[in-house]
Amino acid sequence: MDQCNDNRNEIIKETKEYIIRSTNIDTDKDEMKVLDNICFRLWQLGLTKRNLDKLRVYEEAGAKNSNVYKELIKKYGDKQLIVAVEELSELQKELCKALRGKPNKENIIEEFADVLIMLDQVKIYFKIEDDEIRDIIDQKIERTKERLLNG
Repeated sequence: MDQCNDNRNEIIKETKEYIIRSTNIDTDKDEMKVLDNICFRLWQLGLTKRNLDKLRVYEEAGAKNSNVYKELIKKYGDKQLIVAVEELSELQKELCKALRGKPNKENIIEEFADVLIMLDQVKIYFKIEDDEIRDIIDQKIERTKERLLNG
């Protein structure tokens, strides 16, 4: 792997070490070349250990707050879906501002957080399980990987 100004080599190495620790993969030279290539592709797709750990943190936060979300849904019902659409719109507005050359990272982060909170409530409202979402994500990532590899 080439030297680069970002931390991709560190992230790829961390992912590779995680895979080696988590599996019984053979660590001979040829297998390590294949694993290096796989880890690089995972990095390109954002599927590194670091990103997956962040997703777990987000899921744990949602689970921790699910009682609050359930109470909000119980109290406000369908109105929470309107709030979800409003929050999505506010994030969209901030992203459009950024595309026009006026990015405000703090506002984007705030609206992003609002959207994540509302998405957790939407999951509860429609009784959507994390596994159902993960299955669809896995299918979409597989399709994307195939497109990347096949041009």
